[in-house]
Amino acid sequence: MATKAGLGTKKNLEETKELIPEEVNCLYFSSWCRFGVYDTDFGWGMPIWVTNSVSTDSYSPKLNNVMLLDTRFGDRIEAWVTLEEQYAAAFEESEELRTLTSIDPSPQEFTSRNLNLSKEKMGFC
Repeated sequence: MATKAGLGTKKNLEETKELIPEEVNCLYFSSWCRFGVYDTDFGWGMPIWVTNSVSTDSYSPKLNNVMLLDTRFGDRIEAWVTLEEQYAAAFEESEELRTLTSIDPSPQEFTSRNLNLSKEKMGFC
């Protein structure tokens, strides 16, 4: 069930997209850095890994989006990048980016490596 605020955000994004000529390429940036999401107990304990949901639907107004988030320990920044297919291949093939990034890291691998937790402690079989 969508909230009224959620519908307003979607409508706003769609209206904004309509104002931009098709021949213009846009890349949207947003940052959740220093929001303190890792310091917030949402009722089931402190989060291990926080992400933003993104749509990969080709008609989504959220494509070509870069979302920046602090890592759990605040020592790095994650960049969640969602691109249209025409840009994704070039992005993934960039040698410079590959030396600086992990593409599609596993949350299970991330948490067990950095928190020194076993799969059993994390509830994985």
